[in-house]
Amino acid sequence: MVIHPPFDDQKHRSLPTYEKKEVSNIIGINLSGKRIILSVSRLVKRKGIDLAIRGLNKYLTTNPSWIYLIAGSGPEDKYIKSLVTPELKDRIIFLGQIDNRLKRSLFKLSEIFILPVHSDQGKDIEGFGISYIEASFHKNLVIGGMSGGATEAVRERHSGFLLDFDQFENVGTISEILLSLDDEDIENYGERGEEYVLKNFSSEVTRKKIERILRFAN
Repeated sequence: MVIHPPFDDQKHRSLPTYEKKEVSNIIGINLSGKRIILSVSRLVKRKGIDLAIRGLNKYLTTNPSWIYLIAGSGPEDKYIKSLVTPELKDRIIFLGQIDNRLKRSLFKLSEIFILPVHSDQGKDIEGFGISYIEASFHKNLVIGGMSGGATEAVRERHSGFLLDFDQFENVGTISEILLSLDDEDIENYGERGEEYVLKNFSSEVTRKKIERILRFAN
């Protein structure tokens, strides 16, 4: 039996967040009428933010109501920013380090969460992937990579999509997937994502698993 790090859903429901207008003021971007694709991550190679930018290019170009917000910092920062084309410089926005309240607020406002993690050809392995859990809990459709714990945090074609991003040709599949979905599809993935988190990763689920293990041990 696998015991995952517990996700305290009750605590997350009670923690304060900002309203959309407040978020707009904090990040300096007018979010009125905008739909949000989000990444929250340290900017290191295995997180695949560079792949997300490349993979979202076609989707953002053909869907002007969507913007892509990237929260986090790290050694890949300068390189990743250099990948943004002039046409999308106002649609792909780097927020740098953010606090937990703003992070929770962005998860609530976003509809799609993307983190194309990969192993960097076997050089690095992703951990459990708690950000996927947070995103699903807030009803985001999730696009993740088939590396490490991400494969447990995302249920393929139920809460989102998992792609092998060690294979570079899969980068273009990001836009292909999103272009194949309508608004109802995106909403349904988000609803199933929340359900998946509560059924598999909540504190109550973890407590019951531990109790079963202890009964067996005794």
